[in-house]
Amino acid sequence: MSAIKDLPENGLPIPDSEEKAILLVDDDDLVLLALEHIVRREGYDPILATNGSDAIAILKERSVALILCDQNMPGMKGIEVMQYAVELQPEAIRIILTGNSDEKTAIEAINRGHVSQFLTKPWDDIQLRQTIGSGIIRYRLMRQNQRLQILLVEKHKALAEAHAGLRRELLLGAIIHETLLLGKVPEDVSRVTMAACTVPSKEIDGDFFDFYRPAPEIFDIVIGDVMGKGVPAAVVGTAVKTHLIRFASPVIASQVFDKFHHWKENILSPEEIIARVHEEIALKLIRLEYFVCLFYGRFDFDKHIFHYVNCGSPPPIHYRKSKKNCVELIGDNYPLGMVEKKRYEAKEIYFCQGDTFVFYSDGVTEARSPGDELFGYERLKNVIAEFIDLSAEELLEKIKEAVTGFAEKEIFDDDLTLIVMKADEKMARRKEDTIEARFSGDLSELKSVREFVAKACKQAPGDRNMLTTQMQLVVNEAFSNLVEHSYKHDTKEKIIIKVDYHIKGVIFEISDRGDPFNPAAIIEPSLEGDRESGFGWHIIRSLSDEVAYIGKKNKDGWNHLRIYKQYFYGEEIMELVHKKEGEALVITPVSESLDAKDAPDFKQKVVDLILDNKSKQVVFDLGKLKFIDSSGLGAFLAVLRTLNSQGGDLKLANMSASVRAMFELVSMHKIFDIFGTTEEAIRSFDRHKPVTFNR
Repeated sequence: MSAIKDLPENGLPIPDSEEKAILLVDDDDLVLLALEHIVRREGYDPILATNGSDAIAILKERSVALILCDQNMPGMKGIEVMQYAVELQPEAIRIILTGNSDEKTAIEAINRGHVSQFLTKPWDDIQLRQTIGSGIIRYRLMRQNQRLQILLVEKHKALAEAHAGLRRELLLGAIIHETLLLGKVPEDVSRVTMAACTVPSKEIDGDFFDFYRPAPEIFDIVIGDVMGKGVPAAVVGTAVKTHLIRFASPVIASQVFDKFHHWKENILSPEEIIARVHEEIALKLIRLEYFVCLFYGRFDFDKHIFHYVNCGSPPPIHYRKSKKNCVELIGDNYPLGMVEKKRYEAKEIYFCQGDTFVFYSDGVTEARSPGDELFGYERLKNVIAEFIDLSAEELLEKIKEAVTGFAEKEIFDDDLTLIVMKADEKMARRKEDTIEARFSGDLSELKSVREFVAKACKQAPGDRNMLTTQMQLVVNEAFSNLVEHSYKHDTKEKIIIKVDYHIKGVIFEISDRGDPFNPAAIIEPSLEGDRESGFGWHIIRSLSDEVAYIGKKNKDGWNHLRIYKQYFYGEEIMELVHKKEGEALVITPVSESLDAKDAPDFKQKVVDLILDNKSKQVVFDLGKLKFIDSSGLGAFLAVLRTLNSQGGDLKLANMSASVRAMFELVSMHKIFDIFGTTEEAIRSFDRHKPVTFNR
């Protein structure tokens, strides 16, 4: 335990007077004195007890917000005290102080609901203060939620008697929305810049957002919208947010070890958090006939992964700097409270430094002009693309100005919530992210070498499976060559493999003390089968982005083979650009390939575009498409069937030679009308009537 005099002066916010009482229980007078000093400095009112019996007597006499109790006391143990506390004051936060040997007992007590959490002795003062402060905040939220529920019932009764109660409800709802529902942009998050705002509507509603930091390299964002208006919606939003805090912001996150990630934070995933909240509140929402649209996202800054669950929320916009385009983060989960049983599915995308994320409520896209036209997604994406080089704060203001200018009013029918996050251009990995291992110069070590490479790649950002597959092959070949040629199977020698992570890629440095070689003198492999050698070095060069070899300068020196590989950030999502040319809808797939992975999403997007635009004349501009497989061909057939069933027709234009060859291979060029240019395809609608699928 650090010295009390070293505590910083700036503590956590002091709660209201009725929620300042903290019961401290310990048979050691010195420990009790130290705890009392810390609690007083944080602005709370300590109540002292030196044994379990005195503590129970105090709990029978007065209310406390938090109980901090030692486990190992003579007579009544701390957990026994907490069992009584559950019955006497179930709302109080219960924290056990225990030694390392009793952690298992404390965890079992947490699982039974007798204890909220535990701290080990000797404690860290900062952690102790944070734990107490977080516990008090949680207690206040629960108490405020209880008060609001009671007040809500009273206000509804008052509405039948006097209209004056309505104004009081509206005022209360505004306070709830401002103080409990709206989050605050954290100031201590590195590697991103953020800005957030809410433009309140003329009615109170249940829009809310918040931010959580469950681990140093992880940052979570949640944005929600309760169906309905008024104080009830605000209360429901408060209740949902309270449950989110329980699962999304653990006070203490344990460390676990597995063979792929080494030590990591043991925290709930976004889908697990939503599932826990669903278990707690879904049935209650169904009975109340409320549901909540929710988006929960998690940024992993080390791996450059954004992991999210979209439950009926407007899809956030991800602007990818490298591609200079916007992607909608769509999900297919039901809102909370819509169904009783639900398994929530999550999605992952990769992001890079310089990327931008825009989160928003439907008050943005559903803002209406005086002519009753919706602002919509396309206008939002156009504003983002136009002002993408501005700061997060400036971009947010541009979006807000665009929406208010479009609607020509300052007060909207629905709350307008905006959050802009920009990944820092200098978002780099930590210096300590360098690992190395030593191996004997023996081919029997190859399995261990591949396992080490797999572990190393699992710590990289981007598509780690693809990186693992390629780098295992590269390092395997390099290691084998060194054993066979540099060491000539001398198993007494060592080979060192060092992995260094950089912003855009990873370096594998393989060092040995054997005979150096001249890479330029290596003979290229023969592809005619008359020579077996050379393939290993060919594989290394083919799969690596850069290879460097530094031979040793003296007999006792080391040779170094450095292999650089850029991170994989996954296959691009099939993007579609569309425009209307008279009666024809021209759709251009932006990606270069359409295969089994993309075909289902591609087909659904195209059908949605056709329905949204009410188009019966559709032209595909395939100028950017370089590869298509059988699933891609099937997607085009499905679109053709859909159009034929509605009396429409489909034309294909600007087809590359490779794609045309695929169509001809399966005789599908006889089914589709194929034209050299989109203009020819559009003009053909005037010359021909729609044709049927069995042409």
